[in-house]
Amino acid sequence: MFDLLHFRWMGVTQFSPTFARAAFPCFDEPHLKANFQLHLGHYKDERVTSNTYPLVTTPTDIANYTLTTMLRTPKMSTYLFCWSIHNFEYDGLSNISFFGIWTRSSMNGKGNKALENGYKIYSSLQSWMNIGNPVNKVVHLAVPDFHFSAMENWGMITFRESALLHGENVTSTETIHKGLTTMAHEYAHTWFGNLVTPKFWTVAWLKEGFATYFAYIARSLVDPGLRSMDLFVVENLESALAEDSRKHLRTMNGKDVSDKNSSLSIMDFVPYKKGSSVIRMIAELMGNQSFQTAMRSYLKDRSYDYGTPSLLYDHLRRYPDGLVTPVDLGEVIESYANQPGYPLITLTRDYSSNSLTISQQRFYQNPNYGYRKNSTWWVPLSLTTQYGFDADVSGFGAIWLRKNQMTITINVGNISTGGWIICDRHKVGYYRVNYDPQNWNMLTEHLVSGGCDRINQVARATILDDAFNLARGDYINYSVPFRLARYLIDETEYEPWLAAINSFAFLNKNFQHLPVLRDSIQVR
Repeated sequence: MFDLLHFRWMGVTQFSPTFARAAFPCFDEPHLKANFQLHLGHYKDERVTSNTYPLVTTPTDIANYTLTTMLRTPKMSTYLFCWSIHNFEYDGLSNISFFGIWTRSSMNGKGNKALENGYKIYSSLQSWMNIGNPVNKVVHLAVPDFHFSAMENWGMITFRESALLHGENVTSTETIHKGLTTMAHEYAHTWFGNLVTPKFWTVAWLKEGFATYFAYIARSLVDPGLRSMDLFVVENLESALAEDSRKHLRTMNGKDVSDKNSSLSIMDFVPYKKGSSVIRMIAELMGNQSFQTAMRSYLKDRSYDYGTPSLLYDHLRRYPDGLVTPVDLGEVIESYANQPGYPLITLTRDYSSNSLTISQQRFYQNPNYGYRKNSTWWVPLSLTTQYGFDADVSGFGAIWLRKNQMTITINVGNISTGGWIICDRHKVGYYRVNYDPQNWNMLTEHLVSGGCDRINQVARATILDDAFNLARGDYINYSVPFRLARYLIDETEYEPWLAAINSFAFLNKNFQHLPVLRDSIQVR
């Protein structure tokens, strides 16, 4: 690394997922835990950072060389053990000794704002979990060149400098937002991953899914004005749906994963984005209080041990009070975790009889997949009507398509008087929604005629995203999303525009060889 005009070496470990075995003999699997005590020799002008604080420094017979012994760690997995040798400088928050950052001397002070915001996020998570951090140490190590965005080593979290260090009036708001989300993700691992560890990497969603979900929850707790859970939909959920629509994919619970797959190769969107989206759906079904109680129970019961999906389900089942309709939450999660993909929910109304038929099938983004397997899921639904404006006429999970149930028909005469219907207006469910042509027309005309204020921004983003992806998969004609997109001239919110721009980017990329079509969809 370079610091001003000097070149200096530093060393830092990255043992996740299975590299501790390269540093010392061990049973390098996440469910096997032990206490560690580090003894590390180094030059006297170098500093040692690890999971715990230094216990003692001992001189050696080698000139300018010393031995540092660290305090013994709590019981933890091998991939969380860490150390670093460097010449960095430490900067901490006043009166909060356990929370600080190590940086190059030339970067000293640039992490102060991140530290201040980070402490608020960390404190909000600790309060939510109601379980302390046994390491009692949250040190951030800003690494100039790091392969990963960050790593949740217990007590010494490593980050790319770009996630932590920001120049005043230089760093973009987007970069700061991403950096804080990354910090929140790593803090959440204190409980999901460090304290309770997935039994094996094939169920990594038990740590990565929860850490991704709670990164957004923590941001919303600290600053509700950010609308972090709205951003979750367009940044995380819609991205997961796009990636989870291919033909051959892994599953959350590691089904159909061959032994040849490395632990690194399965760290894709499945444990992070799909896992967090399914967790969010379950949290909304249970309600905040029941979900929080279940999570605290799970963490307390499995502290310093491993977690499995079935152990998690046991704790979720104990707190059903918030459910609108009694269901087995374990079975609900399994329907998404044990098979790839997700459902396309199609709503078809008989306008003469006021009946509504709701069906499910697996969604594929590529229309060339001739064989579309009749997979089914447990699908929680809610309905919102035009004349109910921005209120649900049925709570989320009041209506269900059950596993092995392809179609249901309900009477909507008491909730619909001819206007449009929206399914899942808050985009809580892990699925896409299609409508009959008349309902698409009514939604389009409502938005184009200035009805943005009657449909919330998340619903508008979802309608756009679903429409373009349904057209891409050949479920509807492209005239539907293009007619719908005319309303964007009046759109002022971020979420719908991000959904639209992502769809336009796909079309622009595929029309590169057709300049007339490409230029017609340029965003100006």
